Amino acid sequence: MILIRAFVTLLALLVGALMPRPVLPRYTGRAPVVVVHPAHPTAGKPVSVVIAGVPARARDVILDADGVDFATRPAPHHTYTAAATASVVPGPWTLSVRFTLKGVSYTVLSGVVMVSPG
Repeated sequence: MILIRAFVTLLALLVGALMPRPVLPRYTGRAPVVVVHPAHPTAGKPVSVVIAGVPARARDVILDADGVDFATRPAPHHTYTAAATASVVPGPWTLSVRFTLKGVSYTVLSGVVMVSPG
């Protein structure tokens, strides 16, 4: 009985590995630009972020900073602002912008900022 369960489990894993994976949509336009103030943030401190170059019809714009989401507010000329907190770990801080355009959700790498130790 245990041997049959192990075989069925192994067979399910094998079939799952062979199934085609869904293709994630890739944004082909210009990537949004992220400007951080202060330019050299300190670990765990507040940071102001301006996101420029977001497509005109983009909706649900979110700043994704190393897996932590920060809400954005619309500003003039297709820009958005966000109040974020710098990573508590000094070093590179990856900033991506997530948005919805024509019903499709995209995540675009927009910048990497070096965070100084606190």
